[in-house]
Amino acid sequence: MGLVCGMDEAGYGPNLGPLVIVVSCWEVPDGETPFDFWTALEDVITQAPTRGDQRLHVADSKQVHNSQKGLERLERSVLSLLGPLDAPRTGLNDLCRAVCCENGSESPLPPWCSEDVRLPHACAMDLIETLAGTVQTSTSQAGVRLQGVFAEVVHPATFNGLLDRHGSKGIVLSTLSLQLLARAWSTLGRRPAEVVADKHGGRDRYADLLCDAFDGQLPMIVDESRHRSRYRVAGCDVTFTMKAESHFPVAVASMVAKYLRELEMERFNRFWRQFLPDVRPTKGYPVDARRFLQEIAPTQRELEIAETILWRRR
Repeated sequence: MGLVCGMDEAGYGPNLGPLVIVVSCWEVPDGETPFDFWTALEDVITQAPTRGDQRLHVADSKQVHNSQKGLERLERSVLSLLGPLDAPRTGLNDLCRAVCCENGSESPLPPWCSEDVRLPHACAMDLIETLAGTVQTSTSQAGVRLQGVFAEVVHPATFNGLLDRHGSKGIVLSTLSLQLLARAWSTLGRRPAEVVADKHGGRDRYADLLCDAFDGQLPMIVDESRHRSRYRVAGCDVTFTMKAESHFPVAVASMVAKYLRELEMERFNRFWRQFLPDVRPTKGYPVDARRFLQEIAPTQRELEIAETILWRRR
């Protein structure tokens, strides 16, 4: 069996809430490179559902999730796809324990993380269990297996500390992403893998960052261009490309990252509504984040919550 991994993030732009990075790893039949997940699993997934289509919508999270319509469609797909992990899914804390990697950060978790969010949040559990069973049947028939989902939830205090160390938001994202990829690769037995990820902003060169993440192993540069940057390192073929979410494992990573961030923002907003019932919830993006920060400022001071725990500087 071959190993195919996709990597993506959610929450790079906001000032409030965490940055979430995810790697999804899949076993596929040998000899089928590149493996066509979309065709192999077309009975249960679709990139573009039509009216009445009961298949899971799997695509870039921006296409799957619409904040005005709520979390249901995204949750339906994510929890059903994660079914094979056989991990508890009764709350956000359970889900984080199942997929989140230890990053060695010494920064304390913010106080709102002490609250849990019950799962499923927007769907019925029996629906998720039925769909997860359907996914399991389809993937087994196609010779596909979910090997693991690895996530890192980077709260503002940790992000700000890394920003002080590296000096650049872009370097923080790339460093964290490749460290997570290396941890996933190590957890899965350091097997050769094909890895696809979205390009990080305008970055075209990743060789030094890959070398650092993979314990000093020197990557071979296959291609470095505006459209695609490709490397071979530690037996892995790693490609950073534009519109990477067209690859199934990247789309899954994108959706899981978005789902985790949405749930984190749910408990963030819930925490502040305990003290300010009329405060309008925020998604954390810059303009609205400043409005929210202004409205909670007196309560923040009363609770003695430092701004570095609350606000990402970039």
